[in-house]
Amino acid sequence: MRATSALLAVMAIVPTSGKKILKVVGAPAGHISTFVETTFKTDDGGTVRPDGVIIVERGKTHWSCLVEARPARQTSTRIKSTRISALPTVTTSMQC
Repeated sequence: MRATSALLAVMAIVPTSGKKILKVVGAPAGHISTFVETTFKTDDGGTVRPDGVIIVERGKTHWSCLVEARPARQTSTRIKSTRISALPTVTTSMQC
């Protein structure tokens, strides 16, 4: 989790690095905001807390991404939402 927090912090503080990383997952260029362990309510009344959230804003365009960091040996559970643009799983490589 600490590595994920560090990566998200660098992506927000050093925009050129953040944009290069996010280009791989199809994010538009824009202002990058990152958050760690944000809690969301699900449609069925439960809650989910991904390891991180990335939001890119440029004018009226808003792109969002939930980040789950897991050891390579674990399988990822994907969170479905119509408002999420990408859900990469950070293991040995970033995937959508």
